[in-house]
Amino acid sequence: MKLLRPSAAALVAASIALSSCASVTGGALIRKGEQPATLVIRNTSGVGIDVVTLSRCSALSYGLNRLGGSQSEIPNNSSMSFTIGAGCWDLMVGRTGTCTHESCNWLQSPANRFTIAPGQRQVITYGRNL
Repeated sequence: MKLLRPSAAALVAASIALSSCASVTGGALIRKGEQPATLVIRNTSGVGIDVVTLSRCSALSYGLNRLGGSQSEIPNNSSMSFTIGAGCWDLMVGRTGTCTHESCNWLQSPANRFTIAPGQRQVITYGRNL
């Protein structure tokens, strides 16, 4: 049996680590060559939504917040669209609150799993019971 050289072993380890990153971060919303679909998140909760985690059902976590930059919040009584790949997705939304030294208080929706077909438009509304 041959042993890997240290440089080859490092490349293999880096490759494994990078391939699992998508499972932790939530991965790309649409992958190259994938058929697109549209997710619309409608907010009627009474507060702005400033956390949207969206990941494929096969991911290890809900991933990182998909809001950022100029679109850092979905205001009450408005909506935001995301172009995503067809397939199974897990979605959670929330509103961050204030933190003290003891704890942080924020609103969080229950997990929402849905499957979307290519070209489909899926609307998910979050109301008062966010």
